[in-house]
Amino acid sequence: MSLINKSRTLVVIALWPWLTLTAGAAPTLILETPTVAPGDNLAVRISGFEVGLRHTSAWIALYDHADAPDQAYVAYTFLNNLIDDRYDLPAPAEPGYYHFRLFDDPDESAIARSGTVTVGAPAGALSEASAPDERPAFEIRPVVRAIDPIAEIALHTARAEVALSELPADDPRSALVARWTETMKGTSASWTPGLTPLVGLTEAERVQYYGLLDMPRDLAEIRIRVPDQRATLPRHMDWRERESVTAARDQGRCGSCWSFAVIGALEAQGAIRKQTLLDLSEQQLLVCNEAGYSCQGGLFSGAFQYLKKNGSVTEECFPYQGVDDLACEPGCSAVIRPKFSLSFPGYKLDTVLKYLVSYVGPLPISLYATEKFSAYKSGVFEDEAPPGHNHAVLLVGYDEDLGAWLIKNSWSAEWGMDGFGWIKYGSININTLVGILTWVDLKKLGFAVEVP
Repeated sequence: MSLINKSRTLVVIALWPWLTLTAGAAPTLILETPTVAPGDNLAVRISGFEVGLRHTSAWIALYDHADAPDQAYVAYTFLNNLIDDRYDLPAPAEPGYYHFRLFDDPDESAIARSGTVTVGAPAGALSEASAPDERPAFEIRPVVRAIDPIAEIALHTARAEVALSELPADDPRSALVARWTETMKGTSASWTPGLTPLVGLTEAERVQYYGLLDMPRDLAEIRIRVPDQRATLPRHMDWRERESVTAARDQGRCGSCWSFAVIGALEAQGAIRKQTLLDLSEQQLLVCNEAGYSCQGGLFSGAFQYLKKNGSVTEECFPYQGVDDLACEPGCSAVIRPKFSLSFPGYKLDTVLKYLVSYVGPLPISLYATEKFSAYKSGVFEDEAPPGHNHAVLLVGYDEDLGAWLIKNSWSAEWGMDGFGWIKYGSININTLVGILTWVDLKKLGFAVEVP
């Protein structure tokens, strides 16, 4: 690597011109101030070195993630002609968890690293439970409660049948579901239609529950390479099992699905990277975004830009109203703010998406919501759809035995299996548009991203 050539923060400490750093015992970096306020100085002590004439300089680099490669530093300090063993270094302005690494040669690996320094956050933003993420890049958060997809499907199929049986015989919704069920007989379809908030609505009424705008024409197709020597792709992934996904919500008759999908991804990142599952505000993103998005629709890209700049407040602070004519007045500080985002066409990247959802976390994605999709209650949904997309959901996993993606929708817990559902690979144009929102640049997690 070449730290000195990067355009990052540089602080030069010039001391006696004829004294330099020589390696003695195994070097260590010790934080004398493990907790500081944003922008304050923090003390770092270098141990295990003696002053001599062997080297000309040393470097201390700052990192915002435990598993970041040596090249992926946030800032660095150049130590020239060292005579002291203790230095005051500037803390980052951004709240979070950081550590330092010591180099005596910028083209070699780090020779020491410090413990974690906590840079203070706004009240409530990072609780004690949100410990620094010290996981290796390719290690999945362990399962807290296992969910058997076959048993889950069977349970919700039975519930759907009971709900239908309780309807009056002349209820038009009952006849509609019965007609769909009849047309599925003798086919390979393995999903169950039932009563949802959208069943029986006209097409004009259903459109109000969508809201993902057309893909920008200039959106570049990208290449993402996964270093397969570092990871095994699981056959089954479900972030609900890792308590990293909040319950499904109801967007109502407002085309704010894009906001729910993006906020769902940010909530999951809080759980995965900071060990704190927060309930965040979709309403803030709906009315405060700077891209003009509204109940008439939006995209991931503009939502990402707003959140990286402003962060998100909690649902309690700014509750969802399902309207876009409210003033942007959250009334409290943001509790979480992502650093990295990416939006790209994903229809050719199924294998890569499995790696991304497994090792990065849930992703906002697109699909084409058909009329039958509005009636989904259980099983593996499939249907034909015209080109394009009209709806955004949160991708929370997949299952190779089912041959399906697991999504979280925003049409209340009355749709699907408590608001979640399985979609057959390749059906209803799923994954034509994909977003990534996290604290960590994909390169720090081992993914190589190329834009042709």
